[in-house]
Amino acid sequence: MRKDVQEALENAIAGFEKRHQAEQERLRERERFETDWAQIRTTVVLPALEEVAVVLRKAGWQCEVRAGDKDPGVHFTVYRGRRPAWAELKNLS
Repeated sequence: MRKDVQEALENAIAGFEKRHQAEQERLRERERFETDWAQIRTTVVLPALEEVAVVLRKAGWQCEVRAGDKDPGVHFTVYRGRRPAWAELKNLS
């Protein structure tokens, strides 16, 4: 094999390996983030929102705090009187 062709092939292989390793690191970082967020959501965010909800309830507001069922989010609903229509419709689905 010609030397220039061999070098080009080796450079292409090295570039592929470098991109592959970078992608694997991004996936590991995403997994670490999701794990850390789940813990923070449970131990920090939800309890803090519950404390806010207690204050709001004492002032006559209705509040709901919950972790997402199918998503990693936090749902914090505040309203007066009846539950909002959009929340009722959402629970029907």
